[in-house]
Amino acid sequence: MAGNGKHPLAGTKQVVAALAHWNELEHSLRRRVASSAVCLLISAAALGVAARVVITGQIARQGVDALFLLVVCLLFAFAFSLPPLQVWRSGQLQQLGADRKTEPGEGPPRQTNESGT
Repeated sequence: MAGNGKHPLAGTKQVVAALAHWNELEHSLRRRVASSAVCLLISAAALGVAARVVITGQIARQGVDALFLLVVCLLFAFAFSLPPLQVWRSGQLQQLGADRKTEPGEGPPRQTNESGT
């Protein structure tokens, strides 16, 4: 026992719970950024197909079919670009970059009580 009468492992459960919560948040953030990257890739591919339809002149040759393909590609590009934009606007990319800049062994921010200590 320590000299102050408290058990030396009294705060261990709180520390372990805080670390588990921090790791869960970091994993969730990385998963969201990865899914946004996949969405961005799909959006870019859809824009590429739409550009190909316009550049090659398929609209003039195929008519309504090519026009439908163009509209569907633009709709896909729009729909799949929303999650990456949401992640970018929320600042999660900067947060993930800031987490990588922390030194090894540096844990989550310390929790303080109401008095600020």
